[in-house]
Amino acid sequence: ISALFLNQVPPNWLKTCGQIGPTGTYNRKNLADWWFDLQLRWKQLEDWSAPTKPVEQLLPSIWLPGTFNPMGYITACLQVTARLNKYSLDEMRVKIDVTDITDPSTVTEQRSFGTLIHGLFMEGARWDIEE
Repeated sequence: ISALFLNQVPPNWLKTCGQIGPTGTYNRKNLADWWFDLQLRWKQLEDWSAPTKPVEQLLPSIWLPGTFNPMGYITACLQVTARLNKYSLDEMRVKIDVTDITDPSTVTEQRSFGTLIHGLFMEGARWDIEE
């Protein structure tokens, strides 16, 4: 309860959400920002996993930092691609192409091959979209 008074996320909440690791917490947000972020994550999870939606209506771009297990999502993409194309999973590699899409809400349909992700950022560097 003292964490709530200090506007911090209680450690057991972080553990429940999978945001605490062996070296400590991965969360650096205050309670209000963390709660807002958790609601966005939950909405994306609901939108992605709605059982009544056909595959064509799934999200065309995934907010990768908003997934509860980003590496699991990437691994699942590799597995699906390997199965569809009868590739060996051991031979699969992640290839990243940076696009000129700056607003994920403008993406209207899924790619026929691969997946679109957004929400990545760089620290200590910059990206010149003109070049």
